[in-house]
Order: sequence, then C-alpha cells, then structure tokens
Amino acid sequence: MLFILSIVLVVITVAFFLLYLFFKNKSDKLRKPCLYVPQGGKEVPVYSDEPHSKLYLAILIILLVFFAPLILYLAFRINKVEASSIAEPTPSPSAVVAATYTPEPTASPSPVMPPLPDAKFVVWLDDLTPFTEYKGNFTIGGWSDRSSFLIGDRSYSHGIGMQICGTAQEQLVDDDDTSEGVFTHNCKMTSMSYALRGNYSKLVFSLGVDSNVKTEYGPKEKNGEGRIVLTDTSRNGNSVLFDTGWQDYTYEKYEVEVPLKGVDTFKITVMSKNFEKSATKKGLRFAIIDALLFVNSTI
Repeated sequence: MLFILSIVLVVITVAFFLLYLFFKNKSDKLRKPCLYVPQGGKEVPVYSDEPHSKLYLAILIILLVFFAPLILYLAFRINKVEASSIAEPTPSPSAVVAATYTPEPTASPSPVMPPLPDAKFVVWLDDLTPFTEYKGNFTIGGWSDRSSFLIGDRSYSHGIGMQICGTAQEQLVDDDDTSEGVFTHNCKMTSMSYALRGNYSKLVFSLGVDSNVKTEYGPKEKNGEGRIVLTDTSRNGNSVLFDTGWQDYTYEKYEVEVPLKGVDTFKITVMSKNFEKSATKKGLRFAIIDALLFVNSTI
C-alpha cells in the first residue's frame, strides 16, 4: 500500500512539471524578439507571461516541498518493512501444524524416589555415624565393591547393607531367637548401634534381600534364611521396634514406619542361618534402603 501511494505522488508531481513546461514554451513563442523593429507605424505589441505557467510553477514548487520528504519517508519505511520480513520469516501454516501435532518421542521414565519432605525436618539414616564397630558386616551407601543396593528391579544409593560373612564381630544366636527354637552352630548374628538422643519422631524405610551377587541370592535350601531386628536400647533396655522374622531371598517390604519418640540409642541386628550350604559360605545380603529419620517438631 505504501509503495502504491508513493507511485501516485510521483506521477502527480511529474504531471504538474510537464504542464509547467508546456505553458512555458507556449509563452516563450509569443514573446517579441530582442531586435524587434516596428513596421508600418504599428505599435510594438505588448506580451505578458501566460498566467497559467506561473500558477503551475507555484503548484510544482509546493508539491516538491511537501511531497518530496514524504516520498523519501515512505521509501525508507518500505525498505525497513521488507528487511524485517526477510530477517524474521513467518512459518508456513503447514509447519505450525506439524510442530503442533507431531508428538516427540519420550523415553521410559527411570525409577525415581518420591519427593522428600522438607529437608529441614528429615535426615538420611546412612548420614549418621554408628558409635559401634560395624565394618565387615555392615556397609553404608552401597556395598564394599561400590555397587548400589539392588532390591527387586531397582537400585538404591541410600541405605545400609548387612550380611553374616564370618567376621570376628559375629556371635551365635540364642536358642529362643532361632527359627526352630533350638541351638544351631550355623545360626549367627551381629549388630551396630546409633545414638539418636531423642531427636527423632519416627523412621521410615524399605527393606529387602539384595540380588547383586547370584551365588548369595537363592532359595533357603541353598542360601538359608535371614532376619533383621530393630531395637530400642535406651537406658540399657531391649525393646523391639521392628522384626522381620525369619525370611528367605524373596523378602521385600516397603514404607515401613517405626516410631522413635524418646529413643536415645538404636540397634540394628542381622541374623542368618544355614548359609554354609551356599558355595560362598555367606548368608543372604539384606539392605535397609531409603531410610529417613524425621526430626522432632520441638527441636
């Protein structure tokens, strides 16, 4: 539209300029010659400039004064619009439709831990340091070969692994705590303890048998059974907070919640029996995973 308007203004200006030239030439032909000599006593004719030529000259000047800047401005705007259209091309409708309706391939989501509560009020159990000897039977944050805990089909980097494997810290299980209720020489146990000092209201965790090492993961006829017990040992007590009972390699339990109100010291005990039938001479590998301590609201 701007381009057409510019062309019209140029045409009008040129038209008035041509009219001016036409009347100017006509007026020049009627002028008397410079060496005019009267003949026959006639008076010298008097000629005046054609009034129309002066009028068209005035109009032409007005057009040039007012329209020339306008024409330049419109030409500049046209160039600017064309440059912007080249720099930022508008996508075609087909391209927009394709971008709107073509779904992007999505990778299958990997298992992730659910959102944690406010970090100010929870603590990973494996971030605490036990006050008793634990190395050899217990590992924190993964196994001693730096592999993650594998429970079911998921890997975990937070947790505590435990296994009866022939260390000096192991003891024989009391008669009352064995599955048959009688003494057996291949039923052993060991434990480690934490000082909680009454700072936590509860412990939430999951628990299962690790399947990383296939020779230490199998039916009880080959790999035996195991048992995990959590105990409140505050003030020389021995109050059981959680007990799995004797379990085989298929054991898994999730989102266990154990109250810890007023618990000063806390003990984790692992037991294993009949593991000597395994080729590795080691019991099942249990792991407490994603264990979270909830801080008391009064602290």
